[in-house]
Amino acid sequence: MFADLDDAQAHLVVDDLDVEDYHDVVNAILDGPSREAEVSFKARWHGVRHRRHVRNAKQRFELHAVQTSATVEWTGRSGSVVYTSDPARTSRTEFAELAFERNGSYFS
Repeated sequence: MFADLDDAQAHLVVDDLDVEDYHDVVNAILDGPSREAEVSFKARWHGVRHRRHVRNAKQRFELHAVQTSATVEWTGRSGSVVYTSDPARTSRTEFAELAFERNGSYFS
C-alpha cells in the first residue's frame, strides 16, 4: 500500500488473499456452507477533483480529503472457476476519495 494525500495518489495491490465463497449474499449473511477461494486486485487512486478540510476542535475531529479518480482490476478463483474483471484502464469512476482523519486521543 502506498498513499500520498498531497499528490492525490495511492496504490493497493493484493495477491492471492484467502476468502470464503458463499455462493450468494443470503448464504453469506447466514454464514452457511462455503468453499475456499482467493482474490487478487490492483487499485489506483489518482488526480484531484476536489479537496476539503474539516476541523472541529470541540469534537476533537479533523479530516483532510481529496476527491479523486480510481481504477481497479481483479481476479477471483473458487475451485476450478476463475473470474476476471476487465482491465483497469476500462474502469469508470463514480466516486473515489483519499482521506486522512484524526480524532479522539489522536487529535492534537
